[in-house]
Amino acid sequence: MGGPEIDAAGDQVLDSVRAMTGRVARGTWIRVEIWAKAFADTTLRRQTLDREAPDHPVAIYTGWGHGMILNTATMRALGIRESEPDPFGGWYERDRQGRLTGRLYEYAGWSARRRHRALVPESTMVEALRRFARSELQLGITTVHDMGLNYAPATQVRVLRAAQLPIRVHICKHSIPTPSSLNIAEWDTVPERPAPLVEVSGRKWILDGAPPDVDGLMFTRGPQAGRPGWHGRFDFPIDSVRRMLVDAVQRREQLALHALGDSAVAIVVRLMETVAPDSVWRPLRIRFEHGGILGTPDLWARATAKGMIIVGNLPFIPDARTLPKAFLDSLAGDFRPEVVSLFPLGLGSDGVARSPFAGLANALRFPYDPRRRANTSFERTRGAQRTPSSRRARRERSRLECSLTSRCCRRTSSRFPWRCCPARKAC
Repeated sequence: MGGPEIDAAGDQVLDSVRAMTGRVARGTWIRVEIWAKAFADTTLRRQTLDREAPDHPVAIYTGWGHGMILNTATMRALGIRESEPDPFGGWYERDRQGRLTGRLYEYAGWSARRRHRALVPESTMVEALRRFARSELQLGITTVHDMGLNYAPATQVRVLRAAQLPIRVHICKHSIPTPSSLNIAEWDTVPERPAPLVEVSGRKWILDGAPPDVDGLMFTRGPQAGRPGWHGRFDFPIDSVRRMLVDAVQRREQLALHALGDSAVAIVVRLMETVAPDSVWRPLRIRFEHGGILGTPDLWARATAKGMIIVGNLPFIPDARTLPKAFLDSLAGDFRPEVVSLFPLGLGSDGVARSPFAGLANALRFPYDPRRRANTSFERTRGAQRTPSSRRARRERSRLECSLTSRCCRRTSSRFPWRCCPARKAC
């Protein structure tokens, strides 16, 4: 039910929940993943879930990661009170009487997700991570990047130490705000190297939601298509975002920012200019996740002066061989020459369980001349995921100067299974 290919309606979700209650024992958790059609159904709320599954905790996740819907049994199990205050960066939907409807947005939802996953035995988490690592190695992937959202920092450290994974894991600090604080300090006790092959650095914040065809919560300058007067919603108060930026400068820490809407991007760029000069921001290499900066060409010059990086999603790069030329010609993507000549470009999977090489192949065979192809290098891709203060990382980035389309040496460095020859000679 949870993908755009299926996109089940709300009544279909309820039918499935009702059927599942007859197959499992009372008290058994029921977890459902939905897509945009069901999430937009205003009847899919706590009350209807209670009617269909009064004796089972039901947790409905969205396939794109923003938002949850819970029934009363789940709210009680996760410790969500009727009087629960909204956290910074998120909110609980309430009816006219002020009662929670069971729908959770942004950091209210991610807080519930973290509590939900904390109910899983850590031995189960360890085994799941080991299976994941084995599948990644089969794809030739030796380093993965985790945004640190789903588990409390202490839990994540214990599980990774126990798992002893054969792949490198980079964890980005991602705090769950409380009603009174951004909770930045929750990662302060976690060491930079908590386990072999595990590194913790950088920090992630999500500042707005998804596009109009999903939840429409991306924060836009103009009204969104089909919704007159609706501009989405910015997750945090302006002062809170300023605090995030000040903290990054003080810690010399790279930020990964989910700022998808053009208005969200404009707020970030403007606040960065009030916090520090461009010379301070450039070495921090701030990341804009999902390429939100692409929709604001009027800000490109100011963003590039600050050393910003675009990170795109490989699974969403279309296969050019299957698309009409008219669509390709109109596509406003990461590969326009005016973009790739300005911004370093990082590529990632965004958690989608598929080989990243499929998206990479699509990027490299886009039907444009070579100047229009993604000039993505190992330096840029790896650099987008690492904290710039690491002296060792800077040395290694300096050796990785040729693009993915170059011929590569078999010689190894300490962090890469191969490195490219600046002279572009085969070894």
